[in-house]
Amino acid sequence: MSPRTPLQLVLLFLLTLQLSFVIAKPTIPQHGVVRRAPTGTARYDTNSKRLAAGLPPLTPRRRFTPTRVDVAARAPSPISYSGYVRISDWASGTPLGYVSKTTSDGVRIEMTTSPGDRLPVTFSFDSSDTTFELGINDSLNWHYLGGQGIAHFGPSSTTVNSFVRTNSVSCGSAPQVVGHSAGLVGPTESCIWKFNASNSEFTVVDIYFYISDVPGNEFLFLTSNPNRSAVTRVRLYLETA
Repeated sequence: MSPRTPLQLVLLFLLTLQLSFVIAKPTIPQHGVVRRAPTGTARYDTNSKRLAAGLPPLTPRRRFTPTRVDVAARAPSPISYSGYVRISDWASGTPLGYVSKTTSDGVRIEMTTSPGDRLPVTFSFDSSDTTFELGINDSLNWHYLGGQGIAHFGPSSTTVNSFVRTNSVSCGSAPQVVGHSAGLVGPTESCIWKFNASNSEFTVVDIYFYISDVPGNEFLFLTSNPNRSAVTRVRLYLETA
């Protein structure tokens, strides 16, 4: 074998040096080394534990949904109304008077043409699809305007039910004996009213309003019969104070 040249010796030295760095296995001291716990373990079930262990936070269980917030923000709030109940002819719309705060013979609700004798009412309204109670805003007994009786018996019925002052009967309940201006016995209903905010009209589902054609004693009543004779069919409207 021929002797190596100086250049070959230099190259051989550099190659040997490079191999020594690749093959050498450094010894790293174990003291102070941060060890990561395996992911998916039950011990790291909170974000604080995971962050302390160097793990990413947990995935949120419920993600933010802007539409849920938007729907809640659009929910209508009840609107409070107060005023008087105006009575108008059903066919012509001609104003006839107002629901009176004076009861006929101390019993039935009647009509008045005197502004000072108007019955003050108040209510909260949020939808034309829901029924509500029409409160009476004075200091007398029986603080709601409602109907006396328990049945109307269809469109050909001769049964009539007087308007009365009554205590509250829960919405959705059957008529209850709670006390009213026509006597302490007998059931009444108070949560019967609906309201059309576009024209301020009060209605009761499948029920019609009438006043008796007796001068000086024109009391109000309701029935399911739309064609009663010898009486005047009327509409009821809110007239604000």
